Amino acid sequence: MFSGPSAIAFITGDPVGAAKGLRDFAKANPLLVIKAGVLDGKALTTEEITKLADLESREVLLAKLAGAMQASLTNAVNLFAAPLSQTARVIDALRVKREAEGPAVTSVTAEAPTEPVDAAAQDAPVAQDAAQAPAEAVVENTEDVATGGDES
Repeated sequence: MFSGPSAIAFITGDPVGAAKGLRDFAKANPLLVIKAGVLDGKALTTEEITKLADLESREVLLAKLAGAMQASLTNAVNLFAAPLSQTARVIDALRVKREAEGPAVTSVTAEAPTEPVDAAAQDAPVAQDAAQAPAEAVVENTEDVATGGDES
C-alpha cells in the first residue's frame, strides 16, 4: 500500500464525512489516489471507502429512521381506526338507504290549524284565572271568619 508517494490521514469524528471529503478532493485533483483505509481496526478497500463516502450523513440517516418509525406508528393508528371508520360508513349507508326507501309505516296526521297559534297568548288567560282563583277563595274565607262562619 505504501509503494510510491503516500500520505496518511488520521481522522477523528465522522468517518463518512472524512471519506466524502477525500473522495471530492480526489475528483478535483486526479493525482490523489485513495489506496486503502482503516476503520475501527478493520482494513478497507478502495471500493469500501467509496461505499462509505456514498452514505448519507449521520443526521440524515437518523431523520430517515425517525420517519420510518413514525410511518409505522401512523400505519398502526390507521389499522386500529379502520373498524371504527368502517362502522361509521355502514351506518351512514343504512341511513341513506332508509331515506331513499321512505317511511315504512304511514302515519295519520291531524289537520293543522290555518292560523298560527301563539302559545304565550293561549296560556295567558289560564294563568290569569289561576292567579285570581286563590285570591277570591281567601276573600270568601275571610268573610266567613268575620261573620263567625254562621249566617243565621
